[in-house]
Amino acid sequence: MADHACMELHALQSSDTEVHREHQCTLRVERHKSQRAKGELLEARAHLDELENVCTGGVEKESLSAAALLKANSAVTYYQDQHITYHKKILFIPDDFALKLKGMNGDHAEDQQKTFRLMGAWKDKATFASLANSAILTIAWDELCPIIDAAVNMKVMEAGGEVVWDVLSPEEKTIRDMAMMYDVSLRIGKEAFSRLPGAVQQGDRAMQAAWITLGLEPSIILANKDNFATLILARHDSTSTTDTTSAAEERALTVSSRGGVKTAGLAGALFNHKDDKMGQQDTHRHYMWQVTGKPFMFPDTSNTRYQTHYDAAAELTANLDHYIRFLELVRDKKDKRVFNHMEANIYGALHDSATLTELAVLVLYAQAVTHPYVWVVRGPGTEQINILDLGPVHTEVKIHVQRIIRKPELLLLSNACHETGAMDGCVWENPTAIAAIRDLTPRLPHLKPILVAFFRGALDTWEWFTAEFAPGGLIDLASASERETQIDFDQRVVNLKRGKDEEKQKKAAELVERLAGVSVILDPVGLDNLIVKDLKMQLEWHRQWDISDGNKIPKKSHLTNKLAHRIALGDAIERYKAHTPRSSIIIMWSR
Repeated sequence: MADHACMELHALQSSDTEVHREHQCTLRVERHKSQRAKGELLEARAHLDELENVCTGGVEKESLSAAALLKANSAVTYYQDQHITYHKKILFIPDDFALKLKGMNGDHAEDQQKTFRLMGAWKDKATFASLANSAILTIAWDELCPIIDAAVNMKVMEAGGEVVWDVLSPEEKTIRDMAMMYDVSLRIGKEAFSRLPGAVQQGDRAMQAAWITLGLEPSIILANKDNFATLILARHDSTSTTDTTSAAEERALTVSSRGGVKTAGLAGALFNHKDDKMGQQDTHRHYMWQVTGKPFMFPDTSNTRYQTHYDAAAELTANLDHYIRFLELVRDKKDKRVFNHMEANIYGALHDSATLTELAVLVLYAQAVTHPYVWVVRGPGTEQINILDLGPVHTEVKIHVQRIIRKPELLLLSNACHETGAMDGCVWENPTAIAAIRDLTPRLPHLKPILVAFFRGALDTWEWFTAEFAPGGLIDLASASERETQIDFDQRVVNLKRGKDEEKQKKAAELVERLAGVSVILDPVGLDNLIVKDLKMQLEWHRQWDISDGNKIPKKSHLTNKLAHRIALGDAIERYKAHTPRSSIIIMWSR
């Protein structure tokens, strides 16, 4: 057995709190007498010297050092296993480590946040480069050549022009050439990343293309304020004597969005803005409570949570007349009786047949495919389901999508039912929205071809997404022991999450028990005599009620002193009085 030399590097890295953390990197190198092995050892030592410089870079460079440290550790790992990888012809580069990053742990200190941003940027670049390696093989030369030509021109210009470039050393030219090709690969990778399909994105693209292919009038443009002004000026330009569009108008048309997905996003920004100081969420909630008899928050389309745009489309479709009247109410209570730009866009979209058609398509796809699929893989009783066993489910999804493409009447006929329309045959997730689409169908003459186009686009995504589950693929050929290993891991994760849930439920029960003994104070005058502890308990009582009102009480972390608690409690009391009958308050006050 060959002896091993173990070189260890200890470096202290300081933080603002003067706490020293020790980083240890161990490099094992087999002692071979060959010159190649000695050269590899010297090269590894050089990397360790660089690593030492990184680790001792000082407090002001701590975040950058942390990111560079991980890069260096990847290089050290490469050298550690080089004897094996050399013979097995396995290549490992630092970017391979970045591609496997899933997240980071740390506190809220600025250095940790900066490290997180640096690591995220590294992972993004590694992802783009990886995608470019595959994408570049599919790009035609006549498309690739202009990209490279532009990069070469930029490279020469950044060097100082052709005269300066010609006198550069071969080494310097090589460095600049490599940097140029890396930038080109990042550009190609970013474009490939932007084209990665999702069912709704791919379906939406197919819908937009179908309007043009079928020679139909597409949905209205929902341009932002600046682009809208550009389009209006171009339309009314009295000096224009030709039918050609200007460069500014062409750009405004290109970057402006339209359609059901865009309308759902705009509606979410207006009716449930992520910033409480913006949007119409309070007015919207109270209005919908009045006309429907129940409090309701519009789906949060600014969130990345699954299905929010589907849910927004269902809400707009099911309560179309209510939303039109609500927008008119918002307009008419203003002094000048005019919409702002976002309100005008949404109001116009809700009167546009093509946009309503796309909203209806989003609803039908969600009811037929998305919601049933989620129930199958995430519904009650699915805790033990292994994702590796979902191949048959994905096959059924694709079969049902193909079934709708061949026979869209399964969703469009007035007597269409969930037994044949929904993938799982269960009742519709939102029967009210389905009924509303039945009523809207006479106003949507192109619903059938646009529905088919969306489902075809979505099917392409499902084919791409489920390729690894195909018969004969890696997952299909996985052995029972390999799957059991995954199941054991999943079970540990489930047990950990269940333990956390039980702890949360226990704390919630204890809080309810404490709140049961709280004497609720509904007179703001009596709040000045309360200490912070009592103010917190009063606020906790109101949090239980305030959930139905959007939970307007600030987060605990935002209440930093007694005055902040006092103001928040006073506001909560006023909201409670505004929504609670006076008789109930008197009864509570008399307890």
